[in-house]
Amino acid sequence: MSAERRIVGVDIGASGIKAARVDVSTGSFIGDRQRIDTPAGFDFDDIVASIADLVDRLGGADAVGVGFPGVVAHGVVKSPPTAHQYPNWLDRDMGKAIR
Repeated sequence: MSAERRIVGVDIGASGIKAARVDVSTGSFIGDRQRIDTPAGFDFDDIVASIADLVDRLGGADAVGVGFPGVVAHGVVKSPPTAHQYPNWLDRDMGKAIR
């Protein structure tokens, strides 16, 4: 029997970033959800660091899924949230950054 994979789901929101371990077969949380305030300025690198912090708090992960308020294709941000306010997000590889 193989070991259970540790999957973390992350929700990036305007006021907070939330994360929890998830049972992908049921969609249920495993344990408590973690939350931190979204960094002021919504800087890409600050958001990635916040995701890493949350994943660490949850004991690490084999895979991370991210809900994001923008268009992402193959891990690359194609339409950032409020694009005119956050141009440093355009064409950033979020998939690569959170590995």
